[in-house]
Amino acid sequence: MPKVSIIVPVYNVEKYISKCIESIINQSYTDFEILIVDDGSPDRSIEKIEVYDDPRIKILRKENGGLSDARNYGLERSKGEYIIFVDSDDWIDTDFLSNCIYYLDNNQEIDLIILGYIKDYEDKNEKTLRTQTVIPIRKNFIVKDLNLEFNSQNIDLMGYTVNKIYRKSIISKGNHRFLRGITLVEDALFNFNVLKDVKNILFLDKAYYHYRIKPVKTLMSTFRKDPFHLILKKTEALNELLEKWLFSDQDINRAMSVSIVDGLIYCLSNTFIFGNTLKSKDQKDYIKSLLNNDLVEKYIEYYPEETFQRKVFKNLIKQKKYYPIKAYYKFRELIRNIKV
Repeated sequence: MPKVSIIVPVYNVEKYISKCIESIINQSYTDFEILIVDDGSPDRSIEKIEVYDDPRIKILRKENGGLSDARNYGLERSKGEYIIFVDSDDWIDTDFLSNCIYYLDNNQEIDLIILGYIKDYEDKNEKTLRTQTVIPIRKNFIVKDLNLEFNSQNIDLMGYTVNKIYRKSIISKGNHRFLRGITLVEDALFNFNVLKDVKNILFLDKAYYHYRIKPVKTLMSTFRKDPFHLILKKTEALNELLEKWLFSDQDINRAMSVSIVDGLIYCLSNTFIFGNTLKSKDQKDYIKSLLNNDLVEKYIEYYPEETFQRKVFKNLIKQKKYYPIKAYYKFRELIRNIKV
């Protein structure tokens, strides 16, 4: 039986899949299976995987059902003691497994490891323009001791799936699965449910996972009006988790503010930077509806001013002024274009 199951959902990634697979099969730690979940991919992704003569690669085929469904399909067929999720357009460093499995094998009380990640920003020709590394402060978080600070970075790290190694027993204990039909926050909803069953988490001050950031114009061309609804759904799940962990009202208010306000900022970027189809009046009405949301009004006061940029956002949101916010984003876009 393999020690580790690495689940890789595949759909329309023929340009990226070879680098992903090679980064896994070249790991210095070798006791693992790679569960390739072909989610009805219409391109040549699977053909590119089939060229690798490696018995650890198992190709599982299913009808298209989306990312969550594909992850569940792989999870239900996994045999490893530990579970890792890798997205098929990303890649991992050579020592990812060896450096993490060591801690789990030698510390049976650790339920999962949370690591940092590396964002690789690319141009339209897939050339890396810059990288951004996010690394947590090393910490052994013991739930009963409530020894975790809910800053923006820790909440961000808790939400991702690909920067973690799970003991499968923890996932199996609650029969946890990804929620089908949900996009944008599916990782966080899964994690916040899994975390209800953990007692000990190791935040490891390492980053081995490379998250590919494609040019903005390739990410979203049609405006979506549901992201903030999904942000609130994620925030509700986070609230339930922290209440189960018995954190103080002060800690919960801080965490809620980070989740809601960071989500609002994402929606502002979605509106002002990503290409969208909203007319000027509709854009203004949408932004005002976000700024006047009851939960935004309630939690903006608790939002931590950890950086100058966050301080600026907090003040703009509190003022609820559409045009200053629009001007701010236009200025940011101008600066970005000058740098490029």
